[in-house]
Amino acid sequence: VSDLKICDLWLLDSLGIKELRIALSKSEIEEAVKDHFVRSLRDDEGRYQVLFPWLEVHPELSDNRNIAERRLKTCVRSLQKKKCLQE
Repeated sequence: VSDLKICDLWLLDSLGIKELRIALSKSEIEEAVKDHFVRSLRDDEGRYQVLFPWLEVHPELSDNRNIAERRLKTCVRSLQKKKCLQE
C-alpha cells in the first residue's frame, strides 16, 4: 500500500475490481448486431417486431418497481389536489 498514491486508491483496479472487457472488435460487434437484427425480424400479422440486441454477458438490471410506484402515487396525489384526476 505504501507504493500507491492516495489518489490511486480510488482506482477500481487497485481494489481488485476489473472492468468487464469483451474481446470483440467494434466491427465484430456491429456485425453480430446486424446478424441478430436479421434473425430476430418477425412478421406477425403484418407487423414487424425486432428484439433488442443484448450482449451475452451483461450486468443485471436493477429492479426499480418501488421507485416507479412512489412516483405514480406522488403524481396521483398531485393530480387529485389540482382536481385534474377523474375517477
